Amino acid sequence: MNQDSSIQQLVAAAKILKAEVKRLRDVETQLRAEIVSLTEKHDKLEFDKGSEIDQLSRQIEELEKNKEKLLNSITTTQAAHDAEKQNLESRLEIEHEDLQKSYVNTIEELQQKIQELENVDSTINQFPEVEGFLKKRGASERSRFLERYLRLDFIEGVFQVLYYDSYETNMNGKSKGSIAITPTVRCFQVDNSKHDRPYCFEIATDDRTYVLQASSENDARNWVEQLNKVLGNLNK
Repeated sequence: MNQDSSIQQLVAAAKILKAEVKRLRDVETQLRAEIVSLTEKHDKLEFDKGSEIDQLSRQIEELEKNKEKLLNSITTTQAAHDAEKQNLESRLEIEHEDLQKSYVNTIEELQQKIQELENVDSTINQFPEVEGFLKKRGASERSRFLERYLRLDFIEGVFQVLYYDSYETNMNGKSKGSIAITPTVRCFQVDNSKHDRPYCFEIATDDRTYVLQASSENDARNWVEQLNKVLGNLNK
């Protein structure tokens, strides 16, 4: 009995041991499968890590290239900016100098104009008032002497002897013509024999000599004196 009982216990223990061995083998198989899976995952992670590192390396390299391009662009832009700045400063300096010269020239021109105006004012202040009826000969030596109303005036910066058909047209401002009294004009009395009539005087311009006859010696002398006074002021 005791021997049979021992054998049965050994058989039972062997079964239990066999079952445990089988279980351990199953665990081993499962562990091996997990190890394979973990290895694959590790390999994949290593591969992905390498790919990401390569990608990051390429990105870093590209960034370095872009950085270099940007630095070159900044350097070029800065150089262009400096050149443009220097050019602008030079132009501004030249323009400033030109403006200063222009300002000085303008001041000098204004001073000259002021002096001219003062001279004109001085001339106008000495402007003689002379007007009246005279007989005026036409352009030809054979032309008739016709009575005209003449008046010395100052128009647009020029002294002029205006002549009219009558005193009324003089009042209306409608002259038949004018004689510009410029610095080259000469005015003088002439002998009675020159035009076969008394009290004549002439106004000689560059284009024509005007022959005029006054009503008296005093009138002719007054016209000549006043016109020569104007000419004297113009030739100062």
